[in-house]
Amino acid sequence: MNVLSKLWNASGNSRLGMAKRQPPNLGWIKINTDGAANTDENWLAAGGVLRAFSENWVRGCQRFIGRGSTVNSELWVILHGLEIVQNRRSNKIIIEIDCMMAVEIMIKEG
Repeated sequence: MNVLSKLWNASGNSRLGMAKRQPPNLGWIKINTDGAANTDENWLAAGGVLRAFSENWVRGCQRFIGRGSTVNSELWVILHGLEIVQNRRSNKIIIEIDCMMAVEIMIKEG
């Protein structure tokens, strides 16, 4: 698997990349996400785990998306994770996902 890493904002405090599953450095929060789809019943759900240095659990999140694309489920759970991190007043964030299309959308939309 190719690993895509890109600075996500001008401040350099956030990184965006494909899933690598390693603990973040001291002072950073890592959001690991995954979306799920049931194509027979046409529903989506997504979940995420927020971890700090040494894999310390910060918080988990999940969301039932309803209908849509699997990319939408990935993007919704990333947004939910970012809201949690924002409420914690952290500005050093690593997002790890396994959906290349979501990564491309985030890079394009900035």
